[in-house]
Amino acid sequence: MAAEQSILRRWNRFFPAFASIDAAIEAAEPGISRREFRDATDKIVEMLCNATDDDAVAAKLRVVLDEMMVEALLTLELVPAMPKMLASTDLAQDVGALRNHPSERVRGLATGIVRGWRASVKDELLKASAAMEKLSEVLEPDETDDHLAKILQPSAPKKSANMEPPRDKLPAAAGSFRRECVTPCRPDEKAMNAAKRKLREGYQEAEDAKRLRTIKVIEAPKQQQRKRHPIVQERNRSRASNTSLRRRI
Repeated sequence: MAAEQSILRRWNRFFPAFASIDAAIEAAEPGISRREFRDATDKIVEMLCNATDDDAVAAKLRVVLDEMMVEALLTLELVPAMPKMLASTDLAQDVGALRNHPSERVRGLATGIVRGWRASVKDELLKASAAMEKLSEVLEPDETDDHLAKILQPSAPKKSANMEPPRDKLPAAAGSFRRECVTPCRPDEKAMNAAKRKLREGYQEAEDAKRLRTIKVIEAPKQQQRKRHPIVQERNRSRASNTSLRRRI
């Protein structure tokens, strides 16, 4: 009787592990049923509760329970870690409690399974972090429009340490002002010089044309007079002849 009560007290905190392990195995492998194993476990516990007067039977039942827990842990060890189940059930807590089990083999299996879960979850977190970094590089449609608008928007000129102060704050020095304006004003000066040159050429052409017209106007009467000279001379000769003839008569 004393041995049976001692075994029950010792196993009292480990019994929930059976249900948690069976649920995890069935969730990972839907084709596997743990019903027979649960029925066998319940039968052993019932027999242990009824072994009130036989300590030897109680000790044998304890060994059977230890072996059944080992079998459950070995099956659970083959199941891949399921972060969702670990987060939503008491599986991790119940298996973690088995690390304090009296059986050395049960303690070893429980410790190894918990370590495997930790490593697997850590690896999943690293993969999720890498995936999140990749996703952060992909812009949403609305974010794409904002990003494009920022690219097309002209950026303000960056202020540098050597940037000159505004011109209105500079000393009124003609020499320095001229040097500063040489580069930006050079294209305008070229255009102005070209315009002035064309204007002067236009004036010169107009002046030359005017001078040419004046010369033509002046020379035209002379040419006409030269053309009429032979006729005038002939008329003068005729007049002179007639005059002399009249005088003779």
